[in-house]
Amino acid sequence: KLAAGDPLLLVAHAYTRYLGDLSGGQTLKRVARKGLALPERQGTEFYEFDAIGSAKDFKNLYRARLDGLRLDRASADRVVEEANAAFRCNIGLFLEMDALMGHAPAPPAAAAAHQPTTGCPFARLAAIAARAEA
Repeated sequence: KLAAGDPLLLVAHAYTRYLGDLSGGQTLKRVARKGLALPERQGTEFYEFDAIGSAKDFKNLYRARLDGLRLDRASADRVVEEANAAFRCNIGLFLEMDALMGHAPAPPAAAAAHQPTTGCPFARLAAIAARAEA
């Protein structure tokens, strides 16, 4: 739907997904493995990027290419707004995952996608991982 209506906005979703998964997603992967006692690469395959040699180099190149886009102010504002919407959707997803795992109450459906969070949705999982290490 978005690709047909305003394909430029897909840039925001790619940014949110790939740079997020290569950055904070790597922390989530480690926390999930420890907290859930997952074997290597099981349950966290989403965060594996075997084709990328250096995450740092890839992220720098990715950002440089984004910075090189020639967007007028209105287009840039739309991309930023869409990136924020994508980020809120990801937060909602993590809130729902926490609820499904029994770590938090179920968020209201509308609130999960449209309200900012005040903390890491995986905070309880991180605490479990920390206790397991102690």
